[in-house]
Amino acid sequence: MSALDEGTAAARTRDESTTPSHSSSSEHLKASHSAVAVGEEGLSVAVIGNATFVAEHAASLDDKVLVDVANPVSPSFRTTVGGLVAKATGRRGGPDGVAAAAAGESTAERLAAVVASQAPPTTAVVKAFNNVSAYTLEEGTAQVPPPIVFASADDGAAKASVMGLARRMGFSAMDAGGLATARTQETSIHRFFDGWVSAVVVSAVILFLWSLYWANIFYAQGRPTTALWYGWLLFPAGDVAVVLLAATFLPGSIAAAVQLVRGTAKVPFPAPFASWLAIRKQLGMIGWWLATMHAIAGALHGAPRRTETRIPQYENYTYIAFGVIAYAFYVVMAMSSNPAVASGLSWTEFKFVFSFLGLLTMALTLVHVGVFIKLIAPGAAAADNPVSTAFLAFGVLGFAAVSMLLCKVPPLSVAIRRVRSK
Repeated sequence: MSALDEGTAAARTRDESTTPSHSSSSEHLKASHSAVAVGEEGLSVAVIGNATFVAEHAASLDDKVLVDVANPVSPSFRTTVGGLVAKATGRRGGPDGVAAAAAGESTAERLAAVVASQAPPTTAVVKAFNNVSAYTLEEGTAQVPPPIVFASADDGAAKASVMGLARRMGFSAMDAGGLATARTQETSIHRFFDGWVSAVVVSAVILFLWSLYWANIFYAQGRPTTALWYGWLLFPAGDVAVVLLAATFLPGSIAAAVQLVRGTAKVPFPAPFASWLAIRKQLGMIGWWLATMHAIAGALHGAPRRTETRIPQYENYTYIAFGVIAYAFYVVMAMSSNPAVASGLSWTEFKFVFSFLGLLTMALTLVHVGVFIKLIAPGAAAADNPVSTAFLAFGVLGFAAVSMLLCKVPPLSVAIRRVRSK
């Protein structure tokens, strides 16, 4: 759905005055089975009626700005699935993927071609508002933060006029470049979880392998199969949440180390590592989701009441308390990842949340997991079981936390700032 109606183009004058011939335009387009919406400052025409409208009313379009708000037809299910597979495997586009559509002309370019051949040379075409829903246009505060209106046009004055209109409507506006960039605007409308596909695939693979390893230990301990799924929420889900928390912050430390070795921050990272850097937020959010399930399962498990007769209460309550506090800080980071919240944070506040609170969350989680390992160690040793999954998670998170701490204190912090300032 485009800004005004699905597949529409809006006609406005450069100074926002009323477009003439409303009734004649409306009657003609209705007669030709095309949709038209007439407003106080202009009218909107269905994209299928663009050529007819321009041909019939070319004289009235002198010194007018035609704002194309149309979007291409939604991709098919096959295209969507193909795009997801392509992203997961690192390929671009697909057999008939949305990315491939960028090579073709946009609706704005096709409209501009019609205008160039039939309308006065003073008629301009601007691509804008196609990423703003009709509801948001009507209710300016419906989307928080408000969407950015991108304007694509070869006519600078017309583009500035449309950007000014967007700002007066309460939106942010950005110059997207020439009319050719309208292709990117249109294909981006059908973007499907960019950045999340790789993160979900990586997380799912880790969770699957982790669960297989844990299941072998579970059955080796002679646990009843009826408790398998509940145990999965308590152990693999919680362990992988810890691993993903580490995977969120570890690449920042690795990036700093690579820059120190190179002596510069201007050389691009290898593509796989750059991809890891790009999905850090998504990995962290998936980790938070798993941590939430783990926390709920733990709360329903009644661990303090169940174990207070067999385990010292101080240690038992310590690992639970630190887990609760760590989760609370994890929630703060998850909330701050929301664009509506992040947009209101200053750079100093943002660094505080994702640097200091991130390190604090990892430290609290290490205490939570470490005390738990101490509690289960005697039983694991007696059963002659392999390395606990909790111990593996503790090692991964410990490495990430220590690496981050070293990068935050002298002398490494000073060296990193020096390299990045070059």
